[in-house]
Amino acid sequence: MNNSRQLIVIGIIFLIAVILFGFFALKHDGRDVGNNSLEFTDRIQVGDDFINVAIADSPEEQAKGLSDQLPIESHQGLLITFQSSGIYSIWMKDMKFALDAIWIDKNGEVVDIKTNLTPETYPAVFTPRVPALYILEIPAGSVENFGIKIGDKVVF
Repeated sequence: MNNSRQLIVIGIIFLIAVILFGFFALKHDGRDVGNNSLEFTDRIQVGDDFINVAIADSPEEQAKGLSDQLPIESHQGLLITFQSSGIYSIWMKDMKFALDAIWIDKNGEVVDIKTNLTPETYPAVFTPRVPALYILEIPAGSVENFGIKIGDKVVF
């Protein structure tokens, strides 16, 4: 009788483990899921296109960028804003999707662009050719889809 109780307890534990494993496997689908905590409450215009942006203006937000975020929609982006113009670099640490990066100067002019930056490029660092006051991170392919080019004006 004692052996049968042990078998029943072991069976129940095994069943619970299988159920929990199945639940988490389905929920995460085998991927590193990230989060979607950004609020795209501001809107900017780049050329003829409008992009809804979240603003990253604190040192912590600037350093994090879009790391650990779920992929964002085609007309969404992160606008990283700095206090003064400088050579600000980005990298793809902890990124879950590829992006295009656009550096914008204090006059609202696009001064540099890097496209199709994939998570696999980490730890490479991407640096603009000239100082900028803003970096706009948007989904990869957006620069081409919107026809964005160096010299374009950005309206905040």
